[in-house]
Amino acid sequence: MLVNASRNDLALIAVMRRYFLLKEESGALKGRLEAARRSAGDEIDHFYDPRTNATHADDILAWHRLRREMEELMSLAGTWGRGGSIE
Repeated sequence: MLVNASRNDLALIAVMRRYFLLKEESGALKGRLEAARRSAGDEIDHFYDPRTNATHADDILAWHRLRREMEELMSLAGTWGRGGSIE
């Protein structure tokens, strides 16, 4: 435990822990999707369109959700970095 950490600092630690968990999950999912795309011989645009790729639509949408959450977490970290509260 950080001796002089404020509640806001501890909130940043929680944000960053969550970010790195999501980054790992996102990377693994993207790796599986890319392997499937290469195996199918599909073009990127076609494969990653959930409207045309029903087989992988759930995973494609999940990957987008993970990326959005990662962006939100980085926004919180940016707020913290500018001296704002993220508690």
